Amino acid sequence: MAPNRSRIVQWIVIAAIVIGIVVVAIVYGTGGGGDGGGEY
Repeated sequence: MAPNRSRIVQWIVIAAIVIGIVVVAIVYGTGGGGDGGGEY
């Protein structure tokens, strides 16, 4: 059970990082989407 749980936690961390990168890419790629104007 421990290895499975560890793997699940690992995938959650990986998914969180990937989602974070995607969100940042979308926000900066669309000029901030009107939130900050992408000038920062």
